[in-house]
Amino acid sequence: MEIEEVIGRKIRSVRRAKEITLKELSNLTGISINYLSAIEQGKANPSLKKVDIILFHLEMNWEELFLPITQYQMKMKM
Repeated sequence: MEIEEVIGRKIRSVRRAKEITLKELSNLTGISINYLSAIEQGKANPSLKKVDIILFHLEMNWEELFLPITQYQMKMKM
């Protein structure tokens, strides 16, 4: 799996878990819905700055981005 796919899957998983729509995330980040969708699908190669903006609005840090989804979910329950 490519790094873009790993990042995209985690962003999508966390966004959905927090019940945030793509439109809402777009409004928060200033990143277009189409580009956010491409990121989540692993079809875009976003800059570190864009990923950082997304993480900020999802209340995540870089370490959490690379935790397996199950570990992240366990951490959120604590």
